[in-house]
Amino acid sequence: MATIVYKSAVLLVEGRNLSAEMHDLGLTYAAEMLDKTTFGNDTRIKTGGLLTSQLSGSAFADFAALAPDLLYTLVGTDDKVASIFPNGITLGEACGYAMKAVESTFSLGGTVGALDELKFAFESRGIEA
Repeated sequence: MATIVYKSAVLLVEGRNLSAEMHDLGLTYAAEMLDKTTFGNDTRIKTGGLLTSQLSGSAFADFAALAPDLLYTLVGTDDKVASIFPNGITLGEACGYAMKAVESTFSLGGTVGALDELKFAFESRGIEA
């Protein structure tokens, strides 16, 4: 199994690279589990349902780069493209994940004496253009 040191991750939101101040980034891809247990079964029987995806992260707020301004304005806005490349962008290599998304969470703030931090989350809206 290959070892990847998570140090070159890239986050693109609507084509803008927001990676410079990122320090936490994650992608969850899952299927809803539907219960199809019937009388006579002695264990639960599950089947995969609709697919879900969530992209979330944290960054130090760099107001000069305008990432906080972009993320603030996207809350609740449909069909924005969000892409994550866990080990950087390599020309000609399929190494990233993208989805149409809606930003569900944006928070900004911290404690006195600490770097200002922003946190965000995107929920999937599908993959078809």
